Amino acid sequence: MTNADLQNHLQCYLELRRALGFEMRTEGRLLNDFATFLQERTPAEPLIAQAAIDWASSRGGATWQARRLSVARCFLVHLRAHLPDIAVPAPGIIPCGVRPAPYIYSEAQILALMNEARALKPTGSLRSHTYATLIGLLASCGLRPGVRPENEESAHSLFLCPLPSVCITLCEGGPHARFTRRSGTTTGRRPAADF
Repeated sequence: MTNADLQNHLQCYLELRRALGFEMRTEGRLLNDFATFLQERTPAEPLIAQAAIDWASSRGGATWQARRLSVARCFLVHLRAHLPDIAVPAPGIIPCGVRPAPYIYSEAQILALMNEARALKPTGSLRSHTYATLIGLLASCGLRPGVRPENEESAHSLFLCPLPSVCITLCEGGPHARFTRRSGTTTGRRPAADF
């Protein structure tokens, strides 16, 4: 495979991925760097897998090296569809960094966080109740902020989860009057639906 062939396959791969909706900003830069690395070494086709490992492990820490190898692997899988002699490195050759264990809050800590959230200012606004409810929901669902459903179907459907008694007890002490945006006053009516 010549350098021109390699560049042509790389451009076709990037165009295909972009047509599928991937931005390929970082990946494009990494793959251009990988192509330059291959052009400098000009390895035989069966040795491209080892060259990918060498390129990936040439910079950064373990997580970044694993990311670089993953990007190179995806391109090599695409390349192997056109050139069956291309070897692709196995996944997990460069292990990514160890994720720290998540901190699990105790029930007492969650209650303390929710009580502190209820003390947020300005007094009389929904801000304090919003944050207290959000903390309770996150704790009861086991979610992290920014987590969303994986598949497209569930992203558009209603997400229901059972609430523990702690959250229900704390929500019962909240405001039961409807807040109107225009006047900033309460109407004295109970909301149509409780939490």
